[in-house]
Amino acid sequence: MCSRYETMSDDELARAVAVGDIRAIVEKFERSKRRDVYPRQFAPVLRIVNGQLIAEQMHWSLIPFWLKDTTPDGRPRLKMNTHNARADRIVDAPTFRGPWKRSQRCLIPLAAWYEPRRGIGQKGWLRISASVPVMMFAGIWDTWHSPGVAEPVRSFSIITTEPAPSIAQVHDRMPVRIVESQRAAWLDESTPADTVIGMLQPVEDDYTVEPARAA
Repeated sequence: MCSRYETMSDDELARAVAVGDIRAIVEKFERSKRRDVYPRQFAPVLRIVNGQLIAEQMHWSLIPFWLKDTTPDGRPRLKMNTHNARADRIVDAPTFRGPWKRSQRCLIPLAAWYEPRRGIGQKGWLRISASVPVMMFAGIWDTWHSPGVAEPVRSFSIITTEPAPSIAQVHDRMPVRIVESQRAAWLDESTPADTVIGMLQPVEDDYTVEPARAA
């Protein structure tokens, strides 16, 4: 699940991370309007670098650092979907256990996410937003080096969990939301493992579910 979400413009992102318990240096992403993001596209991600919170673009679909299979032009050849990481498997799954053990956690800021309509004859998407202008999803990231290419590629997955009661009729999974009071601890490498695992729970909210505009 969660194979499409709505990110924000540079200004919206800057405002979102310049309040509350986190601050970030927001790089320009060569765009000015809100847009939808799909797997294997690049999108803003927040993480800690040398003790400072920064925002940077990452590839949505985690590329494990050990991947050797590439296309003729040097791009990673992913044979499975890695845009989501299940919370109940993240500790042991070969793709995710390395960055999880290294505490390579991140936050993905967004305005809404989308789920396909379910049921016989149902078509289109549903847009899901919350009572806050910006949500932060829990993510895990990794760095991949293409053979013969100096510049590394950083990529991420969105962690999913059981749905909150109000989302259960929409889908049987939902992204893990990190609420404002937990964001600093989520990003902190020194946060105890039990505390971090405890954050991988569904967050209930006054969610708005509505038909989505055409993609």
